Amino acid sequence: MFKLKRKTWIFLLIYIVGVSGYIYYLYVETQGILTENINNKLLHAALGASAILGDRYHDNLIDKQSKSEAEDWNAIQRLSSFNDSMGTAFVYSVVKRSGEAYLVSSSASKKEIQEKNFVRFFDPYPDASQALLDSFERTEPTWIDYSDHWGDFRAVFVPMKSQDGTIYIAGAEMTLADYYQQLNQDSLHHIILAILVFLVFSLIRMRAHLQQLQINEEVLNQAKNAAEDADRSKTRFLATMSHEIRTPMYGVIGATELLARSALNREQSSLLQTINTSGRTLLSLIDNILDLAKIEAGKLELKPRVFEVRALVSSSIEMIRQNIQDKPIVLEALVSPDVPPLVKTDTNCLRQILINLLGNAVKFTEAGKVSLMVTTSGYGTRARLEFSIRDTGIGIPMERQDSLFKPFAQFKGPASQRFTGSGLGLSICKNLVEAQQGTLSFTSQPGVGSTFSFSLPMELFSVSELPIRDDHASVGFDSSFAEDYPLDILLVENHPVSQKVAMAMLQELGYAPDLASNGLEAVNQCMTSTPDIIFMDINMPVMDGLTAIRKIRELPLGDICYIVAFTASAFSSEIERFRAASANDILTKPANFQALSRVLQRAANYRQQLQASTPTMDTISG
Repeated sequence: MFKLKRKTWIFLLIYIVGVSGYIYYLYVETQGILTENINNKLLHAALGASAILGDRYHDNLIDKQSKSEAEDWNAIQRLSSFNDSMGTAFVYSVVKRSGEAYLVSSSASKKEIQEKNFVRFFDPYPDASQALLDSFERTEPTWIDYSDHWGDFRAVFVPMKSQDGTIYIAGAEMTLADYYQQLNQDSLHHIILAILVFLVFSLIRMRAHLQQLQINEEVLNQAKNAAEDADRSKTRFLATMSHEIRTPMYGVIGATELLARSALNREQSSLLQTINTSGRTLLSLIDNILDLAKIEAGKLELKPRVFEVRALVSSSIEMIRQNIQDKPIVLEALVSPDVPPLVKTDTNCLRQILINLLGNAVKFTEAGKVSLMVTTSGYGTRARLEFSIRDTGIGIPMERQDSLFKPFAQFKGPASQRFTGSGLGLSICKNLVEAQQGTLSFTSQPGVGSTFSFSLPMELFSVSELPIRDDHASVGFDSSFAEDYPLDILLVENHPVSQKVAMAMLQELGYAPDLASNGLEAVNQCMTSTPDIIFMDINMPVMDGLTAIRKIRELPLGDICYIVAFTASAFSSEIERFRAASANDILTKPANFQALSRVLQRAANYRQQLQASTPTMDTISG
């Protein structure tokens, strides 16, 4: 009901504004019409005055002696009578001699005649306006508002020519007071009539409009609900597709990492590297599509943290270096000494921007150099990180540059068959940069190369935000790992390929994990034994991972398990669901040895902290 009232007030406000605008429009239109009518009235009065004086009245006018007093008085009487009938203030005629205006004849009021204070033949007219004087050089009538010692007037000056060719001006005037009074009076009548018609029509329409508002509100609510349902369906679809694609990709990439640790010849290693690179390229494309969906839905969440910028630059360069293949390209990174060792921003966003821009540069460079330069600008709260990626590639044609950052934009030209792609990378880079209050620009010259530059603000951070150095970061990924971090592991995974790869990776690190194929099996196993760490897949038959986590937490020793959501979903909303279900950690598929080892290290540290905080029997009895 409140919404309806609010919409009603909005409608009334629009209605009032509309009525006011309509009234103003009527006023302007009416004024225009009435002004035209008054101008026509003045024109007819001036032409009538000329006709009353006759075609030859202005012939051979030299001075006051050119007309007799009787002729002058006769003309004054006739003009005065005509002026009264027209309702104008004055009608008259004027000639110009030696640049000066002279009144030939003019109407006079009864009072002026009684007081003998009226214009006589060939009286000088020193107050003549410039518009009147200019009218002698024109052929069309002129309407003006002007003032002289007789008052303020609306006048028309009509150029005329007598029989002997003498040019004179036939004029007619009305006082501005009369002009505005008549104008306003006539305008008011028109406006009142229009308002009455408008109000009657509006009252009829208002009721229908209010009824339509109620109908529209119901339709809009239905459309809103449908749009929200569609958005949720889209999110579920993308999450499902992410899971369905990432799960087999985990099998591909994980298997290649396992194979890479075995004895292979050069050709086998090269083929394996090709498989791994292709898999990661496909994974990058999936991430781009998911990021684009997040950006379009306004659900991109930034998570700034403090990190080592040089390490991130180095890892990004190495990741791209694997994709260069046999191209004769020099890939280098230069970090200025003035760049601090630690900065705070969204690490994942920055890494994705760098990988997309570097990958794009390598893609369009057949030979030469791709350089990444990192510098800083500004100080304090205005300090910024400046990144520049320069290549010696084919460059970007001028006609292509305007649409460069549009989604799905593709390179078109003679070489287009060699440079295919999704067309999402640069669009996503621009959105990720702007989401962090940054700017992205580029310069390019066809046949010479391109330079992409972006700038990000460096956020201030406190000592408590400094990253904790991992003393075990250099631990090797072999069977000795389990000796350093002994853990009882339960892997809960229903997908056969994911089972095989995850088991093999854990065994490679020296572990002998137990296996459960669904959440129910995991809960049953935890009833008889309590593992140190559980890798819990989420989408499983019989019982899903979230339900299994909650049921395990309800067990007597369920709280001490370090449960890792082992998922192919990359959506933040899904990750929040895992955390809400009491998952300690999250490992996104496809996981490599480095990511897996870090989770295992955190689980080992978690177990040590539990042991340190649990009193022993001796302590209790003592």
